[in-house]
Order: sequence, then C-alpha cells, then structure tokens
Amino acid sequence: MTERELDAPLIPKADNGVLDLGGTQENVIEVIIKPYDEINKGDKITVRFDGLGGQGTFLRYAYVTDADLFFAGKDIQIRPLSVFSNGPFNVTYTVESRAANISSSKPLGITINNAPDAEVNVQYHQATYSGFYLEGLIDSWIVPFDYAISKNSDVLISPLSTQAEQGNPTLILSKRTQASGTSSAVGTLAYTLGKWAFIISDSPITLKKGDELSLAMISDGNLDLAVTV
Repeated sequence: MTERELDAPLIPKADNGVLDLGGTQENVIEVIIKPYDEINKGDKITVRFDGLGGQGTFLRYAYVTDADLFFAGKDIQIRPLSVFSNGPFNVTYTVESRAANISSSKPLGITINNAPDAEVNVQYHQATYSGFYLEGLIDSWIVPFDYAISKNSDVLISPLSTQAEQGNPTLILSKRTQASGTSSAVGTLAYTLGKWAFIISDSPITLKKGDELSLAMISDGNLDLAVTV
C-alpha cells in the first residue's frame, strides 16, 4: 500500500471558510475533488466531514466510473443537510484504488452556519447510483429523526435504464444502532422476476435519530437507479 498527500477538497459555496446552509437552495453541499495522479476506473473516494466541536462525523462515498472524464475534477453531492449542525468542520477525502493503495487529502477547514432542522427539512434519504461499483459499501447516511420502515414499499427503487445494461446486482441495506454500535442487515434490494424489489428482513425496522443506514453491493457490478429510503 502506498500513501501520497492529495490536494484539499473544494466547496464552492463556502465563502471565506463559512458555509451558510440557509442559502443552499439545492439542498446539497457540493464538494469538488481535484484531478490527481494515476486516476483509474473503480477508485473509491470517501469524503469525510469531521466536527471539531462535538458535531460528529459524516461520510459520503463515490466511485470513479470513467477516468477520462476526471480532467475537471469530480463533483460529489452531500445530503441530507439535516445531519449537520452549526460549528467548525475539517473536510477531507481519501482515494482507495482497486489495488488497495490509499491516499489522503489535506484538510479544508470550514464553519457551518444556519444548519437546518432535521424534522422540518428532511423526510427521506434519496440518492442516485450510476456507474460501476465494487463489492462492499457504496453509501451510508445518518438517520435524521425517529421513524420506521414497516413494509417493503417503504423503500422505493426507480431504475434509470434497462436492467439488461446492469446485470443482476443485489444490495444489502444495513442499520448501525448509535446506542450500541452494533450493525445488522435489515433488508435486500434485488432485481428478480423482471423488476427491482426491496425485501424487508424483519418488520418493522425501528430507526432512531443518530442511527446509521448503509447500502452495500454483494459483488462488483453496474448500477443505474434511484433509491428512496
């Protein structure tokens, strides 16, 4: 494994180190990863927001699907905004190649102001997954408030292209409980009988504010779909 220091990420909406979430009309934080040496398809990029005043840590994952399109950098959208609270953060990222070489960036220091109220601004986690993904974790997010997933239809899957282009990938939805730190699989997203379906493991799935949900691929494959949890 090799290590090299990468340029700090960019957050275009941050003004002199201050990110005003009250003025973020798109309901996302845009993080730009600059081009780096030896970019390859399948590189895993992990963006990390580390709170410096007890706000906690937030991670977002992305993959390089086409190295030739990375000349202008990669735009990674961070949501939901409700996971953030006001205060100082260090923003960094790591790049892990398929050969398990890991490089880390310099930190970008920002201060978040006007963080939204989770109960008012967020009802679901919505994300689009498009491109080639490696086996393992592809996304994770913090539950912004107490709620439950009580039936299969509570997780919506919207294909963005024909399944013939994607193969037959399967994803596992897991929950990590904040109180105990334990993690367990709670459902499966799979393409069967000509359509996508979510199969709940145990109904209902009770979620508490601060718990973590994550999606993982059981094998390498292509995805082109939107998921609402």
